[in-house]
Amino acid sequence: MPVRTAPEVEAQIQAAILAGAKQADLARHYGMPKSTITRIRNRMNEEQVVNGSAQRIVEASTNLDERLAELLGESLTALIGIAKTAQDEVYRKTQNAGALADLYKEIASVTLQVLNAAAEANDIEG
Repeated sequence: MPVRTAPEVEAQIQAAILAGAKQADLARHYGMPKSTITRIRNRMNEEQVVNGSAQRIVEASTNLDERLAELLGESLTALIGIAKTAQDEVYRKTQNAGALADLYKEIASVTLQVLNAAAEANDIEG
């Protein structure tokens, strides 16, 4: 007679499946045959599995959005620092005209890229 998996262990396995764990990894972790993990997964409501996958995608997207926002914030802070340095008269006197022109061109280019991206995001949301 097969050994019945404890309900709390089965619940942990179901949660891990919903979180995206691979069945082979779960079998190895819990020391049971992959077929047992497959049976547990098959007993789960298909909607649970699909909703769990959808939730993971939403969480990953949110995490990516947060990371991109953080990166953008840090990049804008750096750009502001560079622009302030470029406005410093002492700094400008130590640079040749070509280097300053290239710096201002780069600042303008990045600023336009950020503004265009913001406008596109606004169009998508609005």
